[in-house]
Amino acid sequence: MKKQILTALSVMCLWASGAQAMEITGFRSAEFGQKEAQVAEAAQKDLKVSAAQVKKNIDKTAGVTVLSVDLKSFEPLSLPAEVSYVLGSKCNCLTQVIVSWRFPERTTMETRGVAMQGIAGLAGHFSQGSWGKNETITNRVMSQAKEGEDNTIIFFRGQNPSGSAVTLLASPVKMMKPKDAKKGSKDANEALAANIDGIAVVSLSYEKDSKNPDIKKMDLSGF
Repeated sequence: MKKQILTALSVMCLWASGAQAMEITGFRSAEFGQKEAQVAEAAQKDLKVSAAQVKKNIDKTAGVTVLSVDLKSFEPLSLPAEVSYVLGSKCNCLTQVIVSWRFPERTTMETRGVAMQGIAGLAGHFSQGSWGKNETITNRVMSQAKEGEDNTIIFFRGQNPSGSAVTLLASPVKMMKPKDAKKGSKDANEALAANIDGIAVVSLSYEKDSKNPDIKKMDLSGF
């Protein structure tokens, strides 16, 4: 497989359209606002698992309840995955769904190729949605690009005015200079590219309100 690289210029590009905002209401039959029993039922139906396979954990720090399911393989990446349903601290209802795919330690070129096609398919699918101007981001690294350092790449993020959002990201990507980089650049990091061959984890998140997440807030009133 040829080395897969996204240049720093493409990694910072912004895609937008003039259409109305796209609604994000949940994941499959699990809809934002549903209570625990409804979410567990939706997970069993959508993922074709038994009630025993839906695990429940409480995050005391964030004050949220998480229902999760481990899958040996999940489309469209065809990799092992965990689907997590997050119930908010105050509403005790569904506020976020996170799908996390993991590349096995020994991943064949064929497996990685199928997974990358799946990522491209998801990014393309979300990009075709009815987003408004400046509501989407594609192929952007999360932190400042520095040669030789690992980074996280956002393949797609869309957030409408109400705060609901969908985000597809992966890590790690190695920032490096492409062979055809122009010499004499004023900014040493300007021509850097993201090498996506070493991606180990891919995450897809659906959020009800990314601006004001329903999590437990730290009390600092006494300081």
